[in-house]
Amino acid sequence: DFLRVLGVLAVITLHVNSKYWHSLDINSFDWQVVNFCHGALTRWAVPVYVMISGALFLSRDVPLRRLYGKNILRIVTAFIFWSLTYSIAKYFELGSAEDALIHFFNGHYHLWFLYMIIGLYMAVPLMKKITESKFLIKYFLVLSLIFVFIIPPMIYLIRIFAPDVGNFTNKFINQFSPKLIAGYAGYFLIGYYLNNIDISPKTTHYIYICGIIGFLEAIFISEYVSIMTNKPNSNFYSPLSITALLESAAIFVFCKKNFNRPLQFIRRLSKYTFGAYLVHPAVIFVIRKLGLDFSMINTIIFVPVTAIFVFIISFIISGILNHIPILNKYIV
Repeated sequence: DFLRVLGVLAVITLHVNSKYWHSLDINSFDWQVVNFCHGALTRWAVPVYVMISGALFLSRDVPLRRLYGKNILRIVTAFIFWSLTYSIAKYFELGSAEDALIHFFNGHYHLWFLYMIIGLYMAVPLMKKITESKFLIKYFLVLSLIFVFIIPPMIYLIRIFAPDVGNFTNKFINQFSPKLIAGYAGYFLIGYYLNNIDISPKTTHYIYICGIIGFLEAIFISEYVSIMTNKPNSNFYSPLSITALLESAAIFVFCKKNFNRPLQFIRRLSKYTFGAYLVHPAVIFVIRKLGLDFSMINTIIFVPVTAIFVFIISFIISGILNHIPILNKYIV
């Protein structure tokens, strides 16, 4: 519950920052602030959401009928409703029915998450079998660590400094076609694994140290590459990067150790997180159209102020929708 609420705030902060991260001068102090909030401070949110789903779905038996008839159906209906809503807005903005139709099928920029999570839910029965063997869990996670979180960022760095070597290495690695362990399946199993093992205090400290290293590494590498290439670079803020993995695991374990009994208020607020996630881009759009994004204020102030404002409005809208029959079951 606590991670869900905190995760929505992180996602909102990321999307509030996105406009300025791309438009500000890379060498300016304002960009440094936005870079801090845009990447290292927020990019753990999506991985942690996937870890939450893995911890919940792989820790219990979910009949296939319920998986499709309830969990996946709810996400599909939510996607159709919200993608249609944002596509209609896109039509009125651009006046192109073709662009609006393409926008509907692709989904608004934040709805990619629904496509991804549906795919993971469909694979739950298969991953559930993996969790029955400690060896298979560790084997899967090691493969995922190597082919998803370590090799791709290394190749990207090589391609910056030695393009020919990097391109050759990338082509060589791709010939393995490690599709089974690609993407977010690793986070799904990591969530289950961290949630169900007993983590000693010593190991916990190591996880925290690695999380801090990942946090700092993401900031400095991203800043260095951005300045070097003279354009904002988010490759090392990718959820599928080793920096995001280290940070996400540390935050997940920290909350497991310290927020395992959240307040009733947090439990209640947690029920509105899905709706808040779905509606927050509309709130950002409206406040910018109204000139209420506080961008004229010092960057250190306007970033959190705007994010908190959007956070509050999004939860209010989600709370209202969650009290409307049918809508609360299928779209939020």
